Amino acid sequence: MGLLAVSIVAAFEAVGSLLVFAFLVAPPATAILMVRRVPIVMLTAVAMGFLAVVTGLLVSHHSGSATGATMALVSVTIFFIVMTGRAFAGRVLASRRSNGSENSQCHTVSGRS
Repeated sequence: MGLLAVSIVAAFEAVGSLLVFAFLVAPPATAILMVRRVPIVMLTAVAMGFLAVVTGLLVSHHSGSATGATMALVSVTIFFIVMTGRAFAGRVLASRRSNGSENSQCHTVSGRS
């Protein structure tokens, strides 16, 4: 019985730590991916947190899931969406730059001929 109580307390502490991580770290980390200036990062983090809370409340209300966990899931999901979008945008820009430099070299060579 004592071991069960210790397991339950440890599980609650782990879940609490994960929720604190999601609420305190995910919105500013998302904002850092989007903007660079500190005042704008702060405003963007507040907006991302607000978006995660409202969306999480709506999803948890309609799906009957735990409110805190759903808000944390939405917050972390927004972070991964922005991170993936930024990586994709970086690849697109890099390919455009490389294609643009190849095209300009082709025009230069063809212009000499």
